[in-house]
Amino acid sequence: MTFLPEVVGIEAERKRYRKPRYRVRGPAVEEVREAVEITVETSAPFPERALGPVLLVGRVELSESERVGPNRYRFYAYDYERLKEGSPIRIGWFSQPRPRRQTGFRFALGDRRRDNGFTR
Repeated sequence: MTFLPEVVGIEAERKRYRKPRYRVRGPAVEEVREAVEITVETSAPFPERALGPVLLVGRVELSESERVGPNRYRFYAYDYERLKEGSPIRIGWFSQPRPRRQTGFRFALGDRRRDNGFTR
């Protein structure tokens, strides 16, 4: 079983891009002008692996991410209308149904929450 760090903070906000981002969807490359960015702070770095981490917001799996600082990772939700307020957030590994770790956080757009005893 591969180690998954604990999630200690989450920020979620909708962004509009002046310079478009690009994503692959099936055989096509699509231009993207807006997305929900979810930045996750972890207790330790994700281990280096061939397949990266995924963030699960309810049943929506976000697999595109980048490291944006020490123990900080940004996940991109291009189909953000599928994200439901109040959905539980979990982390896991791409293409592996187990392990999946509950974070104790729920999705809320525009929210900045940290593990301080009353924000989960």
